[in-house]
Amino acid sequence: MSVKAVEWAFRQELPHVRKFVLVALAEFADAGGGCFPSQATVAKRCGIARQTVNAAVADLKRDGLIECSIRRRSNGSDTSCSYKLMMNSTADPVTEDDTPCHRGRHPLSPTVTPPVLEDDTHNRNYNRKGNLKRNITKKRSTSKFDDFWKQYPKKVAKGAARKSYAKALKTASHEDIMAGVARYMPDPQFTCNPSTWLNQERWTDEYTQPHRQEGKRTSADRLRSALAGAAKAFDR
Repeated sequence: MSVKAVEWAFRQELPHVRKFVLVALAEFADAGGGCFPSQATVAKRCGIARQTVNAAVADLKRDGLIECSIRRRSNGSDTSCSYKLMMNSTADPVTEDDTPCHRGRHPLSPTVTPPVLEDDTHNRNYNRKGNLKRNITKKRSTSKFDDFWKQYPKKVAKGAARKSYAKALKTASHEDIMAGVARYMPDPQFTCNPSTWLNQERWTDEYTQPHRQEGKRTSADRLRSALAGAAKAFDR
C-alpha cells in the first residue's frame, strides 16, 4: 500500500461511493499508483455491490482520476483489470460512452505492467460472491452428514434430514451428534425419523437402564406363581 496514494485519494472531492472506491484502489496501489485488485475484491472491501463498483470506476475514469485496462493470463483468459491512479498528471476528459474495462473494449495500457501468474490465487480467494470458500464448507458439511446418515438406524426423508442436520450443527458439534446416535437404541417400531430426531435435539437425551429392586415381585412373577399353584392343585 502506498501512503501517498491513499492521502491523494482522500484529498479528492467526490461523492461518497466514488471516493470510497478510489480510496480502496489506493490501498492496493504501489508507489507509482498502479494496482490490479478484482472488482469483487473492491466491492467486498467497500461493502457495496460489484455493479456499483463498476459504475464508480466509469465515473472515476471520466473524472480523469484513474486509467483502466484489461489484463490477460498467458493462456489468453482474462483476469482482473489493472488501474493507474493519476496522481501526478491531469488526464484528458473521458467521453460519456466510455465504460470500465469490459472484455475487448480497451487495449492493454503500457502504463502498468504487473506480473500475471498462471494461478491467480488472489482472485481465486475473492471470486464473485465468495463461492470457493462456501463450496469448501459445503463439501465438509456433506461428508459429515453422510457419516450421520450411515449410522442412524432409520433412513427416511433424506432431504429433510440433511436440512435438519445443517441446522443442528449451529448448536452442536458433529462429534456430539454422532455420540448421541451411538447411544440411541429405540424399539424398531418407535424409531424417530432422522429429521425429527435432529430437530428435537435428541442427541442430548439421557438414557437409564431399568433395574429390579430386591425383594419386590413384578406382575410377571405373580403370574408365574399363580400358574405354578394352579398346576400343583391340578396334580392333586
